Amino acid sequence: MKKTQMTIANIIVLIILILFVGPARVQAWEGDYIITNSADIAALSGHTEVTGNLTIDTDTLSSLGGLESLTSVGGYLSIDNNTLLTSLTGLNNITSVSGNLVIGDNDALTSLSALSNITNVGWGLYIADNDVLTSLTGLENIASVGGLGIGYNDVLTSLSGLEGLTSVGGDLVIGENDALTSLTGLNNITSVGGILSIWDNVALTSLSALSNLNSVGGDWVIGENDALTSLSGLEGITSVGGYLAIVDNDALTRLTGLENLTSVGGGLAIWDNVALTRLTGFENLSNVGGGLGIDNNTALINLCALYNANVAGDELSISDNTLLSMDTANALEAQLRINGFTGTASILNNNGSGLVTCDNDIDTDNDGIPDSTDNCPNDFNSVQLDADSDDIGDVCDDTPGCGGGCGEPACEKSLTAKVEELLTHYYWNILGRTPDSGGLDHWTDVNLDIVSSGGDIKEGFRTFAQAFFNSQEYLDRDRDDVEYVTDLYNTFFDRPPDPGGLAYWLDRIANGATRNEVLDNFIYSPEFNTFMDELFFGTS
Repeated sequence: MKKTQMTIANIIVLIILILFVGPARVQAWEGDYIITNSADIAALSGHTEVTGNLTIDTDTLSSLGGLESLTSVGGYLSIDNNTLLTSLTGLNNITSVSGNLVIGDNDALTSLSALSNITNVGWGLYIADNDVLTSLTGLENIASVGGLGIGYNDVLTSLSGLEGLTSVGGDLVIGENDALTSLTGLNNITSVGGILSIWDNVALTSLSALSNLNSVGGDWVIGENDALTSLSGLEGITSVGGYLAIVDNDALTRLTGLENLTSVGGGLAIWDNVALTRLTGFENLSNVGGGLGIDNNTALINLCALYNANVAGDELSISDNTLLSMDTANALEAQLRINGFTGTASILNNNGSGLVTCDNDIDTDNDGIPDSTDNCPNDFNSVQLDADSDDIGDVCDDTPGCGGGCGEPACEKSLTAKVEELLTHYYWNILGRTPDSGGLDHWTDVNLDIVSSGGDIKEGFRTFAQAFFNSQEYLDRDRDDVEYVTDLYNTFFDRPPDPGGLAYWLDRIANGATRNEVLDNFIYSPEFNTFMDELFFGTS
């Protein structure tokens, strides 16, 4: 009897709960959900899951407080086009997003720290067009993603916050982040299954954070990174599944860092790298699955690093490389045919002279010309000036204007020869060409007139430099800031810019310094003054 009374009592309590309290609160929102205002947050508050896609697109909310109960999203999570949102506080307890995680076009968003509990992103992670986002801190617990895209984040300086990532199953794209100086944050990534694209990050100086990357499954593009001087950090990569394109990196002088690359599944394109003097780094590349293009690299003089390559594609193009000789280009074609290349070759408009041989490709002075053909193997002299045609370059010839040869008496180079040497240096490094005879004669006469009237020859060359850099011919070359600073270093210091110096002058220009103001700093620098003293007076 007592047991029956307890059962009846329990039933009555259950009926009262159903009638007056209502059913248990729903924990999952079935399907997709869109948040545009505070009412939408209130309606979702208390739910732990959205089984479909969750979209946050609002021009009224500055935070997401009220969503603290959410722990997972069954589809994608899109935080996009939020004009006032400054943080993602409210999403602190989300641990899993089964689809894409997209954070884009948020004008006021400064922090992602509220996402620190996310450990799983089923598809891709895409962060783009966040105008004031300076850091990716908050994403440290994400270990793998299907794809990763970071682009158009104007003040993002590094990728710190992505240290937990070890693999990207699909594409990895880093592009058009104007303040990004390094890839720090990607240090633990070992593989990219799809495309790897590092494109148009104008302040990027180093790829060293990719030192643990060992394979790229798809295409690989390194392009339009104006301040990138080196590929150091890529030594772990041995193969690329698709094509490899190294394009339009204005400060890149070598490909050092690719020494362990042995195979490229598709084509290989090396285009428009204006400071690239040689292809050092490709010495161990043995297989190129597609064609090979080496075009419009205006400082390139040496192709020896590709002598071990077997090009399986049907096209070879070596064209419009200003300093490369046709003989050197043809020699590479011949070697590639020995290695098995059977396709068609287009070798045009390579205007350099001489043949860079590759039998003993040691380059002691690191000027891009092997010792076997360098007229001054111990002194940097990429232009190979030799005024007296004695096969001893002017920079190391004791009598550079006097013919040379055994038994000839030593002689002093004439003032005219010295003036012509520096003018030729100006033409080459400022205007990108050898001097025409009329122009050289004119400027030589002007300089000699300055000296004969008691003027300072060094001051004359300072004035000429200003004239050359402000000439219509130079302006028509349409040099960007990196190219301009590189021209200044080559002209006045007779060397390419060091990374620190390049970054310093680019920052000065970005902060309002005019090109002529920067030019004056080089013209009146102690290093250029010493350069002229050594040339004209034999002192330093």
